[in-house]
Amino acid sequence: TVEDLNGGFLEPGDTLRFTIQVANTGTAAAEVFVTDVLPAGLTGCALETAQPDLVCAGDRLQGLISVPAGGREQIVFTSQVAADARNGQVIRNVARLRASADPDQQPEVASEALRVFASPSLANTTKTAVDRGDGVALPGERLRYRIRVPNSGNRPATDLVVTDALPFDFAEVVPGDGGEYDAQANTITWRLGDIPPGGV
Repeated sequence: TVEDLNGGFLEPGDTLRFTIQVANTGTAAAEVFVTDVLPAGLTGCALETAQPDLVCAGDRLQGLISVPAGGREQIVFTSQVAADARNGQVIRNVARLRASADPDQQPEVASEALRVFASPSLANTTKTAVDRGDGVALPGERLRYRIRVPNSGNRPATDLVVTDALPFDFAEVVPGDGGEYDAQANTITWRLGDIPPGGV
């Protein structure tokens, strides 16, 4: 199994905890060799359970565990999502087992596939009307609108362009903050450049 200890979307820098359950359904104790080469997108390996004959380092978990007859052994370790993991990259970890008494049997156990989110997000963009507070627009009244563009993602939004298509013809349009009004298309365009994660 796999658990994202940070919760929410799987993002670069998150810590994943992997748990491998090894069950021995036979009538004799078994020595089991475990090999787990971490997939691309993960970095580092830290063992959480006390397994003296297991080594967890770099991009690999490897070693020997003893499983009593009819018993189970649990291996728990953590790894981090790499800082350069790509948006949409799928992380699925596979461990391979081999019992010393029957080396021809080499079952594999796999974790759930997780998808990395590493992208800007402009989903919280808002446009509000700033009026006298009564919610009524009167003929001849000058209206002000405010557009707020926060980047709630974890990657910069680059070369950002915002275009506001006006719903009808106003008597006068005065764009603010460097906006450019196109009277023929009835749009206002702002070229905002780059917005870092958490920026507005």
